[in-house]
Formats: sequence, C-alpha cells, structure tokens
Amino acid sequence: MLFGLFNKNKRAVKSTERSLPVAIEVSDRKGLKLNTSELRVGMFVSELDRPWLMTPFKLQGFWIRNQEDIDEIARHCNYVFIDVTESSRWRANENCGNLESIDRKSHRLPTKENWFSEQAVYKRVNSLTFELLDDIALGGPGISKSAKKIVASCIQRILDNPHTMILVAQMAKKGTALESHAMSCCVLASAFGRYLGIEDSQLHKLALGALLHDVGMLKVDCYVKGSVNNVDKERYREHVIIGRDLLMANAEFWPAVDVAYSHHERIDGRGYPRGLKGERIPYFARIVSIVEAYDSMVSNHTYKSSIISPTEAMAELYRNRGKQFDRGLVESFIRYMGLYPLGSLVQLTTGEIGIVVEKNPFYKRMPKVVLVLDKKGNRIRSDVVDLFQEQNRDGSSRYMIQRTLPNGSHGVYSEKYLEEGIIEAESDDS
Repeated sequence: MLFGLFNKNKRAVKSTERSLPVAIEVSDRKGLKLNTSELRVGMFVSELDRPWLMTPFKLQGFWIRNQEDIDEIARHCNYVFIDVTESSRWRANENCGNLESIDRKSHRLPTKENWFSEQAVYKRVNSLTFELLDDIALGGPGISKSAKKIVASCIQRILDNPHTMILVAQMAKKGTALESHAMSCCVLASAFGRYLGIEDSQLHKLALGALLHDVGMLKVDCYVKGSVNNVDKERYREHVIIGRDLLMANAEFWPAVDVAYSHHERIDGRGYPRGLKGERIPYFARIVSIVEAYDSMVSNHTYKSSIISPTEAMAELYRNRGKQFDRGLVESFIRYMGLYPLGSLVQLTTGEIGIVVEKNPFYKRMPKVVLVLDKKGNRIRSDVVDLFQEQNRDGSSRYMIQRTLPNGSHGVYSEKYLEEGIIEAESDDS
C-alpha cells in the first residue's frame, strides 16, 4: 500500500496537473524519426512530415500492416515519426485479429449489460480473495487452489475486456480495504502487463504477485486497527518481510515473493527493506509499485480520509518518475490509462460537470464527455460532447477540461450512471 506519498505533496500535484497532459502527449505523439525507406510492418506511425488532412489516411496514427501501407506512406511523405512504445505492442497483439476494433472498443465505456456482467464476476472473485487472505493468515487448506482461480478469472476477463474490469475494480469497493486493494491491483497489473506485451505464463505470475503484494498486512496490528501513523511506521514497514515469510511457506506462492518483498523499494535506492536501486529491483515489483500507488491514491482506504482524481494520481506518479518509480514504466502506465481514464469525473470550462465516456487515443486531452450537471450543480439531460469535434479552426473551444475530480464529487458516481443505462458509448456509430 501507499504510505505518505500524496499527503506530503498536495501542492505539487495541483501544480503538475496542468503540465502533465502536455508533457505526456508530446512523448506519446513524437517518437523515432524515420525515412519512409526504413519503415517496416508492425511499426506505429504517430506523426507525418505534413498535415494529416493533406493525406488520405483516415486515422491520425496507425499500425503499418503490410507492404501496401508502406508504399502508400511513401507516396505522400518523405519521413514519419514512429511511436516506439506502440510499435512494441504489435508482436503481442498480432494474433488478436482486428487491432483497430480491439483498440476502439477499449477506449469506450461498457454497455449497461456488460457492466453488470463484469460486476458479477468481480463480486465472485472478490469473495474468493477474502477467503484466500483469511486462509493464508490462518494457514488453512486449499489456498493454492483459490489463488489459481482468482488469477485465472482476472486474466481471462482482462483478455476479453480489459478496461471494463478495471472500471469495476476501481468503483466496486464493496469489500474491506485490503481485499479491494488486492483485487484492484491484480486487475490493474494484469491489464497493464498485457499492454506491455508480457506473455501469458509470466502474466499469471505478475497477477499473483499483485494480488498478494500486501499479504503481510494481515499480521500488522496498525492496519487491523485501521490507523497508520508515525508511531506505527516501523511496524508498518515490517509487512514486506512478514509477507515474504508467509508466501515462502507455500511453494505455489513463490512467484509472488519478489513482489511482496520488494514493492516498496525505490528506483533512487531510498526504499525498503533492502534499499535496492534501479534495475536491481525485480521487474514485476516495479510494475506493482506503480499500480498499487495509483490505486491507493484514487481509493478510499481505511487509513486515508480522502481520495484524489485519477489525473492527479497520475501527475503524482509522473512527478516521482526516476525517483520512486521506474521512469519508463510510469510513462507507459500513463499512456495505457490515458490522461483522463474512462469514468473520470471532470469539470469543464463552462462550469458543467461530466463523465469521460470515450478516450481519444491520438488527442488525449480531448475525450468524449457526457454532461451530467450544469454549472449550478443541477442534474441535466445527458448530452455527449466530443471535445475534439468542438474545437474551432484556431484550436479554441467553448468546451475544455478545466480540472478532474475524485469520483463522488458533487454527488456524482460514474457507476450509478452506468447502472441506470444513461451513459452507453459502446455502439458502432459513436
């Protein structure tokens, strides 16, 4: 779990939120500059050497699928920019069928039916998680079987519908803090790992590590009492050693040991318990340290009275890249989640409150937003506004995102709108 990261840096988060979209969007859009003669199948073209409107390409950013694509680019351009991160995903996804349809689906909120279906799966898996953690704490039988069921369920649902499961895990905080946090981290790490191109056998190990990373907290008194403070700090830190010992007692859990023991190490060497630095920290532990910090900041756990918005949380991760977190993994995580993750609550420059229902993969600051409250806080008819389509020729627009808000602000909960069927963006013509 996160301990004291956000509280010390509230001012830094506020000042970073405005600059974060610009910084990440630039690194997202600009990549390796290549002459068209150097292009290969599987590369992701993020920018051209001329305006997109001067070319026949429908999408502003696309994978090169065959030699015909290369020939078409060469007819219109002398050089292009390649997004190296996106290009690395080609091999991981090349057997997944239509990449465009997969990516298009992942950028939208789920339908009402899909939401309820995934929510039911989450509740079943969360129940298993509760039983699993109890069994580990008591040394009961059948714990290996339970763990395998949880990980298998997470992986399969994420392969089928990654962003929906993330939404459910982030919003459906119905269990106690430890179980909910464990499930959220398992889902987030699995989905992010898939984005990074981690193969299935290793993905299961990552998911298991994320699920059990905080298992040592079961034996920490300050957590059980729901109070973590300066007096309890040393005892709190012992949870990584306790977790390592609990998992070492069962060979089935050995793949999770490194994550449980090392997820509080820091890239700059100032972490604990061993003060590991840089790449000496296990790769999966570096991944889980990011997703668990993110989940802790956007979720209301027992030892923390307030939460922050997803964008503020990512700004905090970004500010600590290269210090607490792996720089490349943080930037990849922000690319994956998007500047405004699905379901994010935002306030527009008009004063209206909306919910992000579809991300724009190429213009990340301009998602589709459904308006739910007017500037006076009154509930309004749910109109969808495409911020990209609303901009004028000079780039100005009446509708721009002014700031992001924690889920529940102004009494607005994204999941309630999904359950009511008011916001459904997943359709062929949207």
